[in-house]
Formats: sequence, C-alpha cells, structure tokens
Amino acid sequence: MQYSLHRELLGRYYIWVTPGTVTITVSADGYNSSSFTEDISPYETVTENISLTPVATQQYTLTASKSGTGSGTVTSSDGLINCGSDCSEIYNSGTSVTLTATDTCSTFGGWSGCDSTTDNTCTIAMNAAKSVTATFTLNPTNKHDFNCDGKPDILFQNESTGQLQAWFMDGATQIGSGYLSPDNPGNVDWKVVGIDDFNGDGKGDILFRYEGTGDLVVWYMDGTTETDWSFLTPPTPGDTNWKVTGIGDFNSDGKPDILWQHQSTGKLMVWYMDGVTRSSYAYPNPDNPGDTDWRVTGVDDFNSDGKPDILWQHQSTGQLAVWYMNGIKRSNSTYLSPDNPGDINWKVVGIDDFNSDGKPDILWQHHSTGQLAVWYMDGVTRRGINSLWYLAAVLDPVGFSSPRHYGYENAACSFMNSIGLRYDGYFGAQSLHLRCGSIPPASRSTQSVAQLHGGLGVGLVVSLCPSWTYTSKN
Repeated sequence: MQYSLHRELLGRYYIWVTPGTVTITVSADGYNSSSFTEDISPYETVTENISLTPVATQQYTLTASKSGTGSGTVTSSDGLINCGSDCSEIYNSGTSVTLTATDTCSTFGGWSGCDSTTDNTCTIAMNAAKSVTATFTLNPTNKHDFNCDGKPDILFQNESTGQLQAWFMDGATQIGSGYLSPDNPGNVDWKVVGIDDFNGDGKGDILFRYEGTGDLVVWYMDGTTETDWSFLTPPTPGDTNWKVTGIGDFNSDGKPDILWQHQSTGKLMVWYMDGVTRSSYAYPNPDNPGDTDWRVTGVDDFNSDGKPDILWQHQSTGQLAVWYMNGIKRSNSTYLSPDNPGDINWKVVGIDDFNSDGKPDILWQHHSTGQLAVWYMDGVTRRGINSLWYLAAVLDPVGFSSPRHYGYENAACSFMNSIGLRYDGYFGAQSLHLRCGSIPPASRSTQSVAQLHGGLGVGLVVSLCPSWTYTSKN
C-alpha cells in the first residue's frame, strides 16, 4: 500500500497509516533508498529519523604521459592536470576532458590514446580508465642558443659591472635581446669563459672563471634563466696562469671537455669531464705551439671529421691557423685563407654556424670600436663576410665611463634613416641606439654621421658604439 507523505511547519514529514506491521521506504533522486518496519498500534505516533546516502558515482582515472626526445607540458582545460608534475586525475563517468600539449624547445609530434584530436589538443570521454601520450621531438640544438630557435645567439658581459645580456640572432641579424636572470654573477671578477651543455639537457650552460683564484663555476641554464649552479670538481688547476680557451668533446664520450692554455708557457692541457667533475686530464701532442704569441681562440670541427679542432690566432700579427686534431693528438695543421683579418685589433671571440650550412663560422670583435663581424667559412677558407655594425648616440655620458658599456634603456622613439641608419627600438634619458643599415663600408665611420639633429633639442654626437665584450667562447 502507498501512503501520502505530508510536511509540517517544522520541516518534519508525516504519514497516516493503518495499524499493524508497516514497512516504509524513502527514496530520492541521486540517493540510495532507506526502509524501516514498525508495528503500529491504533492512535500510536512513531518517530523515525532517516538519512539517505548519495548514490556512488562511477569514477575513472585519466593518466597523461610524455614520450620522445623533446620536452613539453600536457595540461587539461579544467586545470586539474599539469604534466609537468601532476599527470593523473580521477574523473566522474561521462566527463569529457580536453588536454593541450605545449612544446618546449621541441616539436610536438602527436597524440596516442585520444578519442579525437585537433592539432595539439586531445579529447577523451571518461567511460573507462584512460591513458594518453603526447610525443615531443627535441629541436636541433645549439649550445649558444638562448631562445630555443636552434640558431646561435651572442652572449655579452659588461666588463665593468659583470652584467649579462644575450642577443637573439637569425644568422648575423639581431632579432631581439634579453638580460639573463639573474643578469649578474655578483662579482665582476667572475668572467664567462665558455658555453656548453654540462648537464646533458640539450641546453647551453655558462662556464665562469674567477679571475683572482681561477675557480670555475657552471650556471645551468634554461634559455636565459639560471636554474642551478655548481663548482667544478676540482674547481681550479691550481695555477692562475692556466686559462680556459675552448670547450669540446676530445674523447668522444658525448660530454664537453675543457681545453686550457698556460699564459706564460703556451702549454696546452685537456680536462676530460663527466658533467662538472674532472675524470682525468692529459696534455695534447704536441702540447705547445712553440711561440707564446699563438693563443687558442676556439674549438670546433673545421674538417668535418666529427672531432674538435683548435683555432689559433697570433697576438702580434693576427695570423690564423688550425690544428686538425684526432682526440688530443694533432694530425695536421694549416693556415686559414685568408690567414689574417688585416688589423690586429680584430680578435676571434667565438665560433659557430651562423649561416646554417653545417660548417663553423668565425665571430670577430674589434677591440677598439667594439664592432662585430662574421666570417662565413668553408672549412678553413673564408667564403663571405657580414658586419654587425652598431652605433650609439650618447646624450649623457654619466655612467658610461667603461669603454665596453652600453647602458640599455627601455622606451621607443622614431628617427630619420636618410643616411642609412634605422631605428632599433632603444631610447632613454642616456642613450639612443641605432643600427647601421646600408652605409657603404668606406663610409662607416664617426665622421660620416658626425652630427644628427632630430627634434630632441640637442645635437646628438654619434660614434661607433664600443659595445660590450662578446664572451661566448665555444
């Protein structure tokens, strides 16, 4: 028999029943029903407290994972999954979940385990436990690449303040810049002496040397951000005349080793490294160029045999030579063609492939003007030149006493380019930076742009910007 349920003002419910044994069942949508049985006498009032429990919802686990040589993150539109660190969540049956894959210095390769996909998104209907996988492929790496585009960038260090800034490059063209974070090693005696991947994550790390003691420290980098640091073990060779002159894998174990040159004797030494720990050391054969004016200026593979070679520059003549190396043994040697930049103020400051032809090119800096230039190389033969001219109009020299200090400001203005200059996006109370455009080489001098008047109320004396020192030794 069914009975009518009534509610009184106090919120309780009551029913009228026929005396005898009565079973009452209470149910509600979304809850489990509850029953009780009572023997009811005539005119008897019985009170029963009833609690209903919610019906348990079927739940399933969604697990996201990543595969491949690259890196990235997988996130859910509801914010519960961030893989990253949180790669698994529980969902109610029938829930639709959308995941998005975001690559980091990699290329997203696709999904597996999804019900449907669109580009980098994956949709899953949670009617059972599900697992999905996002695949990432590491982009071609370059140890001097600070913005994950696979192209070599340029790292500058201010010689007066120690401040660090990266120029993001597209070949020999600057497309942006950014200060490192932190932008300073904390003491001007810490100098950048090399860049390479010391922790095997595919990203270039920065090797510093302390001028006073010779100690070495590595900043582990994620782009322009330092994530951690470590002293080398041992931190120094013990004699401060030993200077780091190059980094390369001299024992073919896939890990960067350190090439040293003694500044008094010219002698060479290689530290075989396992990350930041020296596993052993050896002296190259031969271990000395014979003339202490020959200084190592970089390490790279100039004969395409997969082994690092040593580039030399003579400090008195500017002459250039390469030692072809088989590990630490010299197999041959040759002069570059041409073998001289023509002005001994031009110094080699880096080696990398700036035109993406698979061959190392040479980056130069003029130590009087700060000008940068690239020699495009085919082995040891120069095939082309590209100058990276940079001009600065100094409005207020206060704070710019160092010959290698820029003083970047963040603002913008417009400027006439009638003489081949183009505006480069930096203007402030102290300096206006312009890049040289189509000025012919013969006209690239202070005199050719001696005075500019641009409605700023002052005459801007423009000269070749001395620049910061390029510190990205390989």
